Amino acid sequence: MLLIQLLCLKPKLGLTWRFPSISLHRLMMAPIPAILNCEMQMARSCDESAIDANTGNCTYTENPDYVKTLIDLINQARADVGRAALTVNSQLTTAARAHSLDMACNNFMKHSGSDGSWTGDRLTKAGYSNPYYLELLAIGLPQDAMNQWRTDRDKNQWDSVVNSRVTEIGVGYVFSKFSAYGGYWTVVMGGL
Repeated sequence: MLLIQLLCLKPKLGLTWRFPSISLHRLMMAPIPAILNCEMQMARSCDESAIDANTGNCTYTENPDYVKTLIDLINQARADVGRAALTVNSQLTTAARAHSLDMACNNFMKHSGSDGSWTGDRLTKAGYSNPYYLELLAIGLPQDAMNQWRTDRDKNQWDSVVNSRVTEIGVGYVFSKFSAYGGYWTVVMGGL
C-alpha cells in the first residue's frame, strides 16, 4: 500500500510515471503477469473519480475519467488521419457499458454476451437504430486499449478506430478485481 501511495504522489509532485504496456497477444499466451494487476491497482488507487458499485454478487468499479480519456485518444487518432471527431451517444454508451459489465462480472472477453447476445442485439435493446456499427474490445488502461488496437495483426481494429463511416461513439469501462483481466473496455461506434 505504501508503494501505491508513493506512486500516486509522483504525478502530484510534477514527476512522470509510465506503466509498461502489455500486449493482448502476450497476455493471452501466458498467465496474467503480476505487473498488470499491480498496474491496474495503482491506477485504480490513484484515481479519485472511480465509482464502486455492486450488481448481484459482482463488485466492480467504473471510471468516468478513463472513459473520457479513451474517447479523447480515439478522437485524436482520428484527427491525425483527417477524420472528424466522434460525438458521444447515450444509447451506444448504454450498450457498451452493459457489455463491459457483463464481461467483468462473468469473467470473459468476447463480442457475444453471457446471455448469447451480439452487438446488434445490445444496440437494439438500448434503442439504437442506425444500421452501421462497430464494436471494439480491450483490457487495461486507456492507452493500453489504443495500443492493442493499433498493434492488431490484421489491422481490422485500428481501421475501426479511424473508420470514416462512423460519427458516434459509446464507451464502457468496468474494472473487477475478481476477473481475469481486471479492466474491460467496450467501444461501440455507429453511423448511417
